[in-house]
Amino acid sequence: MAKHNGNNIIIKKKKPRDVRYLYNYFTDFIRVNQNTSSVEKTFFKIILEEIQSSFGTVSSKLLASDFDFFLNTLFGKISLSLKEMQSAILSIAQSELVMFALHRNLKSFPKILGTCGEFYAVDSFQTYSEIYPRLLKDMSWLKRAKIASSFLNLIQDFQNSQVGLLSHCDIQENNFGLTRYLNVKAIDVDLVFSKDKIEEILTQPSCQSDYECNFFDCQSECDTKNGRCTTKSVTNNLQVLCRDILYPKWPFVGLLSSKIPIKIRTQLEQILTHCRSESFGKFSNTHLQVNKTLKELAFLLSISFS
Repeated sequence: MAKHNGNNIIIKKKKPRDVRYLYNYFTDFIRVNQNTSSVEKTFFKIILEEIQSSFGTVSSKLLASDFDFFLNTLFGKISLSLKEMQSAILSIAQSELVMFALHRNLKSFPKILGTCGEFYAVDSFQTYSEIYPRLLKDMSWLKRAKIASSFLNLIQDFQNSQVGLLSHCDIQENNFGLTRYLNVKAIDVDLVFSKDKIEEILTQPSCQSDYECNFFDCQSECDTKNGRCTTKSVTNNLQVLCRDILYPKWPFVGLLSSKIPIKIRTQLEQILTHCRSESFGKFSNTHLQVNKTLKELAFLLSISFS
């Protein structure tokens, strides 16, 4: 924990992907090649290919069209020295850092404040797990509804990123933070993937049932005839949010499980019960029914403020 302009920040470094071979390749290349144009092209190619391998083709295309802004987000400038290029190769080993940089326009992500090799600084937030479940039981409905509304905004953010849909495969209390205004931030995004990447991950295993086609909270349908997992999802972001955070089956532990105002109680409980169900999970993240449920939940929460 540290301070930046009077605000709390956190210096992070997670277990990196192994990019030593890329670092060594680039180091050897610049040792024998001092042509600036050739070095920059090789650097660009290395970064692009690693992003495609780790994050998918769509993310790689976004980076290719957005490379200067990506560098500026990480380093505060777009023209890098040789040592800074080497440092950048180490930086992209941090999956979360790359995700924050690629999607720096998403309000639901923390802002990158600076980097140094594999270390990076972002704003620090109170984790949602700090209030759950110890402080949740005493929380007013107004605060509950504000936090829940912000969770819904996050789901919408994930539907409309620059690479299209983002699937969050680890929706749990530890992975979200709260600002002082009770806005929700996705503070751990190691298991957030673009549509093409999560489909690549989910279709790898062989299977006999849907339950063998899961990757944490993301799950697809098993083609039992061919014994292979398919790209047809049986969970979506909103369903997992309703099931695990907003309205779990266990009494009183969900954000919206108690203190619901009488004027919206029956309708809200009906919608949340359907939202957390396995049948609702079979709708794709962008299905009309998912968008309809998002709007209904947002509306009920908004009228409960008055």
